[in-house]
Amino acid sequence: MRFFPETKTVHVGETVEWTNIDPMTPHTVTFGLNDNPGQRGVNANLDSDGARHAIVGLPTDNVNSGGLGALPADRAVSVAGLPLTFTDLMQWPLPVTVTDANQRFRVTFTHPGIYNYRCVFHDNLGMLGRVIVLEAIK
Repeated sequence: MRFFPETKTVHVGETVEWTNIDPMTPHTVTFGLNDNPGQRGVNANLDSDGARHAIVGLPTDNVNSGGLGALPADRAVSVAGLPLTFTDLMQWPLPVTVTDANQRFRVTFTHPGIYNYRCVFHDNLGMLGRVIVLEAIK
């Protein structure tokens, strides 16, 4: 129930990507005050490879990855030869772009500052992180 690393330092214009590889536990990457993990990608769009991507300009911006979980190919898809759920059955083989289940979230930072984020499911357990954004390299 931790982000690794908990603190990341980047420069303006760089992008950070989070990937949830836990096959059982969903997480979020949430900046600002948004506490609704059910919302998918608040202020985020899908990249061409299916990952959600947000542009963050200020430490107070509200951005939410939505629930991040292992994709169906990374989960067990059967128990005793039967699909776990109708969704597991319908997503095999994987679609080209996954919009409901997403494993990756990217944020590009446009201004220097200290950007705190958390998992809204597990922040009470200490699942907190920080991105320190420095001036662009000239």
